[in-house]
Amino acid sequence: MPDAPPPARTDAKLRRWLDLLLALLSRRRGLTFEELKLEVPGYGEPGVGEATIRQRFERDKRELKVAGIPITCDDESETYSLKGTDFYLPYLTLVVDGQRHGPPKVEQEGYRGLGEVAFDQEGLLLIKEAATRAAALGDPLLAEHARDAVRTLTLYLPLDSVEPPPVHHAPGPDRIPDALFRELDLALRTRKRVRFLYHGMQDAAPRAREVEPYGLFFLGHHWYLAGPAPGEAQVKNYRLSRMSAVEILQRGSPAAAFQRPASFKLREWAQSKQAWELGTGDGEGAVVEFRGGSGPAHAARQLGEAIPGAPDRRRFVMRRPEVLARLLLSFGGAVAPVEPPALVAAYRALLAATLAAYEAPDA
Repeated sequence: MPDAPPPARTDAKLRRWLDLLLALLSRRRGLTFEELKLEVPGYGEPGVGEATIRQRFERDKRELKVAGIPITCDDESETYSLKGTDFYLPYLTLVVDGQRHGPPKVEQEGYRGLGEVAFDQEGLLLIKEAATRAAALGDPLLAEHARDAVRTLTLYLPLDSVEPPPVHHAPGPDRIPDALFRELDLALRTRKRVRFLYHGMQDAAPRAREVEPYGLFFLGHHWYLAGPAPGEAQVKNYRLSRMSAVEILQRGSPAAAFQRPASFKLREWAQSKQAWELGTGDGEGAVVEFRGGSGPAHAARQLGEAIPGAPDRRRFVMRRPEVLARLLLSFGGAVAPVEPPALVAAYRALLAATLAAYEAPDA
């Protein structure tokens, strides 16, 4: 029977490393090189010179240090040692309602001094989500490492039992019927007026409107139609979700096409609108006073028009007082409305409701 092939060099090195680690971890005191040669068979091969053995040991020690295993040397006694606390991972525990849950501690030599890393459920969930995202990046090696890490942690921590908290999604875009989009698209391409029922925020019931459609744009989760009423110059915005019964007027008459002013740029129009400016009513001037110098307040100041003789006040065009009032309230008193009365009343009502909500006794 033929002799077995000699072990590969990497296998011999791995055995040497394991023997070296076992020898160091099983002793409280350090070991001299001569003692290590007796403990590690790879350092006592017959026929191998002392210098070669020493070089092999120094190389092993250096490579293990690079791998994160800190074998230390006491120059005075010429001994080598490895503390269990520097080699073994700490105990991993999960803290739930102040109670720690984890594997039982080992009371053997080398394990007693091990530390502990405690996770709460939120921290454990972050680790789980991070591993999932890392595995989804498309790098096979990174994905395998992420899965290995999760498998290892699952041995000690209940990763499978950790569930993310409920997610509250912000309102999505309005669901507009395809037929309404198609009708408005045709009206835009043929430059025809449209008639529709519109239920404005201040309307008790839908009212009929006629508009020369200049364009459609999307802003703040909603679709809007921009255009003036026939014979008017002022462009207004109409939210599509408030429209119904849309029809194109004089659909088959080329002569009925209107001309959109060349100066009107839909992109510029849409980007210039703030939430409180959107609406179909006539814009109303609103005066706001800036009482604080915070960064957000300074940024908001730039949106308004300066008022001569009143450096701390700005004028805004407003169609929706309740929207502007909510924005002003978010500055925590650094910005406040001055006029018109409708805006001041909306602001005070929101302030009172907010205070009442926070002052209400717990149920």
